[in-house]
Amino acid sequence: MMNCRRILLLIAAIALGLAAIQPSLAQRGGGRSGDREQRSPEEVQKAREEARAKMFEVLQIEQPQQVLVAALLDSLEMERQQIMEDARSGPRDPEVFRMIRQDMEDLAKVYDERLLEVLGEETFKLYATYRDAVRAARGEGRGRRGRSGGGRRGGDR
Repeated sequence: MMNCRRILLLIAAIALGLAAIQPSLAQRGGGRSGDREQRSPEEVQKAREEARAKMFEVLQIEQPQQVLVAALLDSLEMERQQIMEDARSGPRDPEVFRMIRQDMEDLAKVYDERLLEVLGEETFKLYATYRDAVRAARGEGRGRRGRSGGGRRGGDR
C-alpha cells in the first residue's frame, strides 16, 4: 500500500513539474533555440533548489539523507561541468566525444552506487524513476537530436 502511495505521489509530482515547466519553455522558444538567453547563476541555483525540494518530497526522505543526497548531486554536477569544460577546450574529434560520453556514463554509475548506499534499494529505485521521468520530460537522453530536428553530422556510421 505504501509503494502504491509513493508511486502516485511520484506521478503527481511529475505532472505538476511538467505543468510548471511548459510556460517557461514556451517563453524561451521551446528550450531548443540556439540563441536563448543564459540563466543567471542565481536563477540556476533557485531552479535546482526547487527541483530538489520536489524530488525530496516525492522520495519522502529525512533531512540528514537530503543533505547527503544534495551533496552527492552537487559533486556530480561539478564533475560533469569539469568534463564539459575540458571537452570545450579540446579538439573537435569524434573519438574525443566518444571518450567524453564514456566518462560521463562512468561518472553517473559511480554516483548511482553512492546514492544507492545513501538511499537504500527501494528509495533509490523511486529516485531513478523520478530522475528518468524528469529527463524524459525535458527531452534528454538518447535520441534527443532526432526529436529536435537535428541529425548526425559527418555521414553514416
